[in-house]
Amino acid sequence: MRNNKFLWRITLMCTTSLQMAAIGMSPMLSSMAKAFPEASTQTIQLVMVLPALLVAIIGFVFAFLSNRVPNNILAGAGGLIGVLMGVGACFFHPSVGMLCFWSAVLGVANGLTANGQTTLVNKLFTKKERPGVLGFQTFSTNLFAMLMTLIGGILTDVQWNLGYLVYLIALPGMIGCFLFLPNVVKPHPRTLEPEEGEENAPENAGASHVRFGTVFLTVLCAASVNLIWNICTTNMSMFVTEEGLGTATQAGTAMTVLLLSGAVVGIFFGLLYKRFRRWLIVLAFVIMGAGYTAVFFTRTYWMLLVVCGLFGWCISTIMSSLIMKCYETGGKKTALVIAFMMLGANGGTLVSPLMTNVSEALFGTPLVKYRYLLGAILASVSAVVTVIVLIRERKKVRTEMA
Repeated sequence: MRNNKFLWRITLMCTTSLQMAAIGMSPMLSSMAKAFPEASTQTIQLVMVLPALLVAIIGFVFAFLSNRVPNNILAGAGGLIGVLMGVGACFFHPSVGMLCFWSAVLGVANGLTANGQTTLVNKLFTKKERPGVLGFQTFSTNLFAMLMTLIGGILTDVQWNLGYLVYLIALPGMIGCFLFLPNVVKPHPRTLEPEEGEENAPENAGASHVRFGTVFLTVLCAASVNLIWNICTTNMSMFVTEEGLGTATQAGTAMTVLLLSGAVVGIFFGLLYKRFRRWLIVLAFVIMGAGYTAVFFTRTYWMLLVVCGLFGWCISTIMSSLIMKCYETGGKKTALVIAFMMLGANGGTLVSPLMTNVSEALFGTPLVKYRYLLGAILASVSAVVTVIVLIRERKKVRTEMA
């Protein structure tokens, strides 16, 4: 079983259940605030955003351990910690401070599984196989996010602390890491098989060390796309209410459409990456900018759903493309480059709440729709900067090859 690539794929898809770990807490926040009326709004929000900080730190710990400890064991340990966190937080929650502790534990779990699954794709699959595997991981990430939101909401309606049991969803991935994945520290021999027709992109040829441009681009794009994405997700309910488009349930439906869009496009990521390669990042930023602009001008609920479906795939596509760039240019330091990318991604998540104040200061109004306009501007700027970095990086490689 440890040499069965089908089981490898299924296991790695299951480990994505913790990739959007914080979303499992979203249904509990309002009930949590009622359970601890003495806690401030900022403290309650800290429970949800704290995992992002720990994920960023654990990424560098994983990079240090990845060449010393079997990567499947590290990923499986993350799943185990996630399960224990869910059970512990459900049955032992005397204060908000203790809930913050459990959130930190969740960040450790997510950091191990997120970095573990990403590194394992690089070490277990060939260059041709990686885009397809990443695409299906994107599909499963969005699917698990929808499932966690749905089940978490049902459990929270029964009793708010039962919502933490949603993290038992990490069990299949944890078991698979220990039983079905080989104990790899170095790349598995099966990734070294001859690959017919493998495309050798000029920007990759001859790269013998990690380039500053590679690290800069991955950090910048990861931070930017997560920042922009969180502007959308944290303001959707308020936008729907403010514009009179519907109820909280309808806002949740719009979020489901966003996740479904990411899941569907994940199936085709391998084909998209083969066609556009690095420029897929630019295309996704452009469409995300256009989508946020369309949200700003949206006046009907059905149009909002259409727009969400059109740009919901962008974040997953950008992140998967960045991971592919890490694989192709990171060499032996791929895990470290991925750690920097995760640092940028979680940094974007942590600062996203500040965009409310930035939007009000920039446009002189607290209206929610202007936050989406700010997101559109950030996406457009990100697209331009990405183009500049990619062109300069390509020119530099060609100069070195000449």
